[in-house]
Amino acid sequence: MKKYFLILLIVSITIIASCKNQANINNQINTNAANELEEFGISIGNKAPDFELRGYDGKTISLSVYKGSPVVLDFFASWCPYCNNEMPRINKIVNEKYPNVKIIAINDAFEDAKTIEAWAKEKGFDFPLLVDPEGKVKALYAIRGHPTTIYIDKEGIIKDKRYGSGANAVIEENLKKITT
Repeated sequence: MKKYFLILLIVSITIIASCKNQANINNQINTNAANELEEFGISIGNKAPDFELRGYDGKTISLSVYKGSPVVLDFFASWCPYCNNEMPRINKIVNEKYPNVKIIAINDAFEDAKTIEAWAKEKGFDFPLLVDPEGKVKALYAIRGHPTTIYIDKEGIIKDKRYGSGANAVIEENLKKITT
């Protein structure tokens, strides 16, 4: 019995240590994201640069269309498992608790319009999914991977930039930043 207790204790300590290590890694990644923004001249606290892109449906949309509304700008790829995890959760939280927040998703993975359209329909997304075929907006916002989520308040100010799929609590924390 003592042997099993000792094994359980060791496993528990290992799991706790690895979770703490992952949290430290995530904090470092997001600190680095903020530093990267500054390096490229668009830091948290600065105005989000405007852009204009075409959606998979052929309609052209610019960020400035949403002036006066908080915006979640999400860079994604349909094949990205983390995007498939996070985007539906962001959409659900926004629809349930933050109906004034606009979501714009940008595909910078050079996927064709039919692939994006099928993916959007499968997921039930009702927000614009834009295509960045030349990677101009990706470069403008210094995007390094998927998903990358940028939270912009109603004044057009960048409040946060996140790499990877965030927990619901992190998503809600950032939504509060842009709606209060």
